[in-house]
Amino acid sequence: MLSKKAQVEDNLEIVLSIIGIIIGVVIITLAKAEYSISVDHAENAIQGASTIGSFDAKFIGTDLLNILKLQTGDYTFGELIAYMPRNYQEVQDPALFEELFWDIWLVDGLACDTELYNTLEEYLRPVYGRNWALDVFYKEKPIFSCPYAYVLFADYRETNMTLPSLDPNEELFVSLKVNP
Repeated sequence: MLSKKAQVEDNLEIVLSIIGIIIGVVIITLAKAEYSISVDHAENAIQGASTIGSFDAKFIGTDLLNILKLQTGDYTFGELIAYMPRNYQEVQDPALFEELFWDIWLVDGLACDTELYNTLEEYLRPVYGRNWALDVFYKEKPIFSCPYAYVLFADYRETNMTLPSLDPNEELFVSLKVNP
């Protein structure tokens, strides 16, 4: 008699296991179908709109940080910015500034030369096209601009970052502006 009870319980466990597996497969299938529908809706939304730029996802700050990390010779662009206050009116570090920057912008400011512009453009163009501008301010005065001649429309997005200069008591204000 004990042997019969064990067989009935075993059969019951097998039936419950099969039902559990079927329910699990149904749930996984429904979840996969829901995911597929969500992806289709997202693709349709993207195709319906013109483009989705990084500014829509609020990644301009990340782009600015990555620009500051770009290598320009032996230095990163952010390190060169730290040297700008002592070089914008008169070049004191010729090895750093005579080949990377023009010192003809606004009489006493710096602007990027073709090589530096192309480096920045290569990074920013896939996301923003030609609709970007990078500025550096020192004591609220613009000391650097790239590109040096740009037109931004009224509907631009902007992110800012404060960087230290060589003098620990002075800070620089870096601004990246982009058009959607």
